[in-house]
Amino acid sequence: MKKAKKAPLTTEEKAWLKNLRKVLKDCPSARFGAQVFGEPELLLFDNLAQDEWEDSYPDTYKLSRHDRIETAGTKITTLKLPFFIEFEM
Repeated sequence: MKKAKKAPLTTEEKAWLKNLRKVLKDCPSARFGAQVFGEPELLLFDNLAQDEWEDSYPDTYKLSRHDRIETAGTKITTLKLPFFIEFEM
């Protein structure tokens, strides 16, 4: 099977990716977690508080990850992105 033909990144695209990597690498906290839904957004939540909450309520494994975050109230924000994030189940 042949690989798809893709255009090389433009200078502007390379600069944007470099800046994005730097911003993500420079995150000042280890508590952030992220969840994707196959949409152009990331849901950021407090991963440390979420883990503590889930340890206190072990039966919550029956809920989806999104429902556990909503129920625990650990959502921080939703980031809108200029592209979709795909995932496989």
